[in-house]
Amino acid sequence: MSRVFSLGTMILDVMFENYQAKNSNPGGAIFNTSVSLNRMNVDTNFITVIGEDEVGKIFLNFCEQENMKQVNIVSKKGMQSMVALAFLQKSHSTNYEFFGEIPYQALADAIPLMRSTDIFLFGDFFSSRSEFAPVLQQIQYTPILYFDPNIRSAIGPLFWDCVSKCDILRLSADDLHSLNLSFTQLCSKAHDKIIIVTDIESVQFYLNKTPHTLNISKITPVCTIGAGDNFNAGFLKKLSTLGLERATIQSISEQQLQDCILFGIKCAQKVCMSFENFVPREFD
Repeated sequence: MSRVFSLGTMILDVMFENYQAKNSNPGGAIFNTSVSLNRMNVDTNFITVIGEDEVGKIFLNFCEQENMKQVNIVSKKGMQSMVALAFLQKSHSTNYEFFGEIPYQALADAIPLMRSTDIFLFGDFFSSRSEFAPVLQQIQYTPILYFDPNIRSAIGPLFWDCVSKCDILRLSADDLHSLNLSFTQLCSKAHDKIIIVTDIESVQFYLNKTPHTLNISKITPVCTIGAGDNFNAGFLKKLSTLGLERATIQSISEQQLQDCILFGIKCAQKVCMSFENFVPREFD
């Protein structure tokens, strides 16, 4: 089974419903994926930098409770750990306000050496900003590279540089809308990549220069926080079992890719039926 490395920020999500604080969870898009992967017994290695503050202590305590590896979690003195206020809307969508800082150079310095059989997940909303450049320069071509930009708003200047580096590009329908591209146009621009675009009722994917569509059953979610993150977790869980490496990732079959997508959907839908950011322990 492949090891999965993931690079991102750890954020304390404080969730509000009807403007009343409901609960708080350590989160962050890439971190949510990493926790779920760890709960599904994948060899998970989360790479991040946090502050030596009270919020940072919450993060480390949570990782200890989850039996997560902490070797690639760096605590930095004088840095403010990140907090996100998440406001749940009547439509079940979520609006965010962020506080704290992203230590781009420290994240770049924290990236360890990886093998060709490893999988490396990177992305999130800050990954296409110009400040992400030192991180992008440090990302090695050795492992399978999975990029989820989680755009949320306007596209940043490094987006297409990140796309050019990755092997697998995963977008939400909202991300695609932010790019102002159709799925066909995206495939034309990134024709040498495996492309996956997820929506509420279907998933479009592009493999070996051929577009495909998978229809999925619709659910009534309790909360959509972490849905895309846990799609990634399910997808990467299945991908990690296939014995592929960077040189052979393009040889993945349509059925294998569909199996990865379907398990990703299963994980996403499971998380949407609770207020937790992660799948239950031992979820399969």
